[in-house]
Amino acid sequence: MQKKTKLQVEARHYKGNYNCLDRFISYHFQIKAITDLAPTTLLEVGVGNKTVANYIADKGIRITTCDIDEKLNPDKVGNITNLPFGDGEFDTVTAFEVLEHLPFDQVSLALKELNRVCTKNVIISIPYNTLNIYGKLKFIPFVRPIYFLWRIMELSWINHKFDGQHHWEMGKKGASRRKIRDLIKTSGFKIVKEFTPEMNPYHYFFVLEKGSPTGINSSPN
Repeated sequence: MQKKTKLQVEARHYKGNYNCLDRFISYHFQIKAITDLAPTTLLEVGVGNKTVANYIADKGIRITTCDIDEKLNPDKVGNITNLPFGDGEFDTVTAFEVLEHLPFDQVSLALKELNRVCTKNVIISIPYNTLNIYGKLKFIPFVRPIYFLWRIMELSWINHKFDGQHHWEMGKKGASRRKIRDLIKTSGFKIVKEFTPEMNPYHYFFVLEKGSPTGINSSPN
């Protein structure tokens, strides 16, 4: 029997200081990842405060939103592990900062659902914990700045403790980037691109291409 996912983030979380600078940096890259694919139809799973959805809709892309919390007024109320849509209903599907809200043993099921309802691509982002150095260099006026990010190591010795929202985070013990890549591939995807915004290294993006799941599950170790 499918496990029921508990609502963790109250609607009030998306008000006030939610739209901080780091989040707007991520919004920029979320929007760019979507528009680079130029989908006709798009499903956004996890609506937040609809900043990205509103922008995308204004660009003429037919976007449908889905969230487990009806108070956020999504187009459809539904669980990412059991999406209320037909097979291949959308060109592209996104789930930005959503998967870490699930227990790790449900992530494979969620990925397979994202695969099922798309025809072409899925874009996800998840938290990534690393020791790193990043910043911006600008030497002379009228020349574009240089952004840099040096990742030194994952924080693989740290056990992630459930904080009321995140069950796990990539880079911590049991959820290495390599493990997440394997989980994505066994859920039926080809990884087309992966990247981090240089000025917000905590968010890590995967651009995926639809494929066939292998049925192999991954679990934390």
